[in-house]
Amino acid sequence: MRSSLRRMSLFRKPNWIPVTLSLAIGLWWGCVRTSAQSGIAIAQDPSQESAEAIQSRLEVLYELRPATTEVPVFRYTWTEGTIKLAMTGTDLARNANGEVRVRSRANFNELDLRVKGLPTPQSLGPEYLTYVVWAISTAGIGSNLGELALERGEGRLRAQTDLQSFGLIITSEPYFATAMPSDSVVLQNAPAPDEKRTPSQSTVQARMMPRGQYRVGAEAGEVKPLSFEPGVPLDIYQARNALAIAKRTRMDQFVEPAFQQATELIVRANELYHGGDARSATATAREAVQVVGDGVRISLERQETLRNELLQKAADDRVRRATFTAEDAERRMRDALQMQTTAEAAAKLAETQRQRAEEEMRLAVEERRRAQLEAIEAREVAQKLLQEQHQLRELLVQRLNQVLETADTERGLVVQLTDILFDPGKFTLKPETKVLLSRVAGILSWAPGIQVQVEGHTDNTGDAGKNQLLSEQRAAAVANFLVEQGLPASNLSSVGYGESRPIEANTTRAGRDSNRRVELVLSGEMIGTSISPLPPASGSPLQ
Repeated sequence: MRSSLRRMSLFRKPNWIPVTLSLAIGLWWGCVRTSAQSGIAIAQDPSQESAEAIQSRLEVLYELRPATTEVPVFRYTWTEGTIKLAMTGTDLARNANGEVRVRSRANFNELDLRVKGLPTPQSLGPEYLTYVVWAISTAGIGSNLGELALERGEGRLRAQTDLQSFGLIITSEPYFATAMPSDSVVLQNAPAPDEKRTPSQSTVQARMMPRGQYRVGAEAGEVKPLSFEPGVPLDIYQARNALAIAKRTRMDQFVEPAFQQATELIVRANELYHGGDARSATATAREAVQVVGDGVRISLERQETLRNELLQKAADDRVRRATFTAEDAERRMRDALQMQTTAEAAAKLAETQRQRAEEEMRLAVEERRRAQLEAIEAREVAQKLLQEQHQLRELLVQRLNQVLETADTERGLVVQLTDILFDPGKFTLKPETKVLLSRVAGILSWAPGIQVQVEGHTDNTGDAGKNQLLSEQRAAAVANFLVEQGLPASNLSSVGYGESRPIEANTTRAGRDSNRRVELVLSGEMIGTSISPLPPASGSPLQ
């Protein structure tokens, strides 16, 4: 609109312009006013958020830019038994060392880790209060195996991991429940000189929290070395540290209920400590840290999703504005050319306006090109998120296949329980079935938002009505057990299909054995799929 006002002042009719020229300019000015008013209407469209407004919203979001660090990864097999590896100190802890014994089982690995010579975490940065042991997968994703408590620089940790190939590292962290390892690596696994059976080795680029990221958004002097009060449990300091980081990462805005819960738990922990109940204070503080750990992760995920949406909106807005500006410049250029036909004097003025319009058109085209490049960049970011979603889906299939046969289908990930996991004609879960389902629930617990539909099937032996009821009962039994293992009931449903959905012909025993099954169909936005519509069948969402 300001550019329209400038055009008004530049082309106001002087008193000496002849009448013919005045009429021509009057016609031209009417076209310009129409174009300008159309531009004002578009600019004031309340359904379109301007790029400037979007930028102001982007500036308040917390942005995490993970670093990458090369980590040695070893592959273990259950036939190797127990393997010993060395833990070598990095440049951050040259005097630290240790060893880890990895005992391979059929479906998991047991770790017995011993280290010594570690400095205090705060010597690596004022934000660090503890050490955490991580298993780094071949995809470069870290799994938190637990906190490494130290006494005079020495510590020991026994843990388990379902990973068959992984690298073991120890990092300094602000609290024990972090979801991503920091790049403050003090120890990492390496072949032991006296071990003859060193497993095969490779390296991966692990995603890590870069040095200084936990201080982003802090006030000047806010992050500084702590003066520990005698007798105060370290877990209380970790809880306070976690809450301060949660505030800086906008958890109070994007996961407000969890932030309030953590705040109340920390207040309660302080009250218990000052009341003389140090044990309950420690347990309450650790609960607060766990709430913050989950909340910070969810907060960062939500902000990253919002950031990508806003970047796409900003790019679309710039394209829209640049397109309108170019079209408006083209209209004004045509008006300027038309003025040349009115009079020789008017032609000179029209030529000036035409040249100006061409320049504005050139600038508008360049702006539109820049806006299109930004739109391409936004789409590349969205593609990167989709690739990460595919990686998560592949990792989920890999881990579930270690427990039960799992297939990746158009409907989602399908985990299959065979008929041998139930007594014939019964729907009571066998003990071994519960063990397998417990492990499935454990794997799904780190993937919140996963939708699980439990589907029961039978062969065509016997009465169809009884088969239908048995399929419903078995599906419901599995769904209820998963809820008992901690999965949200709102994310589960069960349905029975009886003998209506065979996967093999019922004419053979092997075919009937295959048809008697229970399937878990996993879906949801997190893994990029949803359960496709199915024909009506008896069953209901889990109550």
